[in-house]
Amino acid sequence: MTAHVGPQLSELLNLPQLTYATEITIRNNSVTIKQKLEDGFRILESSFPALITVEKEINQPRIPSMDSIMNAYRDKEVQVWTNEDLGEDTIHFGLKGSPTQSRKVYIKKVRKGKITMLEGKPDEVARNLIQLLKQKGLC
Repeated sequence: MTAHVGPQLSELLNLPQLTYATEITIRNNSVTIKQKLEDGFRILESSFPALITVEKEINQPRIPSMDSIMNAYRDKEVQVWTNEDLGEDTIHFGLKGSPTQSRKVYIKKVRKGKITMLEGKPDEVARNLIQLLKQKGLC
């Protein structure tokens, strides 16, 4: 629910992260994603290995065949691991071990507004950005 697992895992593994992917394209030595943003999309590229988190629209599930459904319910052993099986101190697992805690979960209200794209050399863009922020009383 907090969307922290992917980014935290990528940090722990020291991998580049590509989040909120709605499309993935794999080429020889790189991966490109279409990333979902609040007000649109952007394209990101990374080398391998990388950690990718996806949005639900990335896949359209297929209806399984009757054989697949029946096979799923046949005698299957489910392996259950306890904290002791993982060989770690129990403070690293579950809610107690989570590096993040959610006090409240809510649906963000979508805001619509004008987008200004600043173009030019980095120093020009920086000056123009500061000027815009001052005009709006934000700096």
